[in-house]
Amino acid sequence: MIRLDYSNVIFTIINLLTLYFLMKKFLYSPVMSIIEKRKELINQQIENAELVEKQALQMKGEYEEKLKSLKDESIVILDNAKAKAEKEYKFIIEKANIESDKIIEEAKSMANIEHKKILKEAEADITKLAMLAAAKIIGEQFHEQENQALYDQFIVKAGELNDKNNN
Repeated sequence: MIRLDYSNVIFTIINLLTLYFLMKKFLYSPVMSIIEKRKELINQQIENAELVEKQALQMKGEYEEKLKSLKDESIVILDNAKAKAEKEYKFIIEKANIESDKIIEEAKSMANIEHKKILKEAEADITKLAMLAAAKIIGEQFHEQENQALYDQFIVKAGELNDKNNN
């Protein structure tokens, strides 16, 4: 049978208590201290990560806001450029129309002047022919046939001049 010796039990309890206090002081406390430091370090890193994430989200928001602002600004700039180009286009077209109308009016005026000049020349030629015919009739004695031939010749020349002026 097993015998129990109280001195051994007391000595074992004292040894166990001594071992417990020594382990607590030299092993458990430093290990717990290291674990606590690690825990604090991990918590600090988590806080830093959360802070960085907040900053990143804030920067992303600012970036998106700036991007939207720039996009809106570019739309305004494009609209202004289109409006300016449209205005310039209308100005150029209007100027070209005015110039073409001016050129057409000048051409009509020149054609009218040329037409009047040709009519005056034709009138002068017809007058000369009539004067020549009258001079021949008065200056010479013609027979009826010669008068008819002279009259026919006058009509032909007048017709040629008229055709020439119309072309």
